[in-house]
Amino acid sequence: MSRSRNLADLLESTGDVKATHLDNTTSVTVTDNVTSTSTTEALSANQGKELKDLVDGKQASDAQLTDVAGLAVTDGNFIVGNGSNFVAESAGTARTSLGLTIGTDVAALSSNTFTGAQIGTVTALTSASAAMAINLATNNNFSHTTSENTTLSAPSNPVAGQSGVITITQGATARTLAYNTFWKFAGGTVPDLTATVGAVDVFVYTVESATRATAQLIGDVK
Repeated sequence: MSRSRNLADLLESTGDVKATHLDNTTSVTVTDNVTSTSTTEALSANQGKELKDLVDGKQASDAQLTDVAGLAVTDGNFIVGNGSNFVAESAGTARTSLGLTIGTDVAALSSNTFTGAQIGTVTALTSASAAMAINLATNNNFSHTTSENTTLSAPSNPVAGQSGVITITQGATARTLAYNTFWKFAGGTVPDLTATVGAVDVFVYTVESATRATAQLIGDVK
């Protein structure tokens, strides 16, 4: 006596089934496994249904998604809606879009109160062709070891209220230092460096405007 089982029973019990053509020459394996990587086995009805559910559950494409996909990936940009689609805006533009005004909606940082030490770096200055350039946009405090007789040039990027020091150390040979007229001294008297090898003088300054700074040389610091 022969018994037959339908395809569903076989799939339920074994997970796959091999169907053979009546002439016993052709067969096809049906795998009931949605994660199968086979490229030769047929889909079972259950597997096809699972795939259909995955496709049906996918987010449909629309104009807004296309807009977002087409936006440039620019560092610092924000994606915002402009009423009809999505656009990328810089921080400043996004702030305007949000209606935020510095000083009105957002506090303007015009002053700060520090509760701990604030430590700045020191930038070394060099002299070339008897001139020592200084850029006040890079730092407040500087150092210099003499290598030739030179002149401290007028600084680039001076801003009123900035202050700092230049620590000057005499090199292997004692040198002289002159000053551009940007630097102003008490009584109009221009000070001299300590004329001793290895001597340390400290030049203190405070910028008053784009054209002048008040300065003092603290000589022979030991």
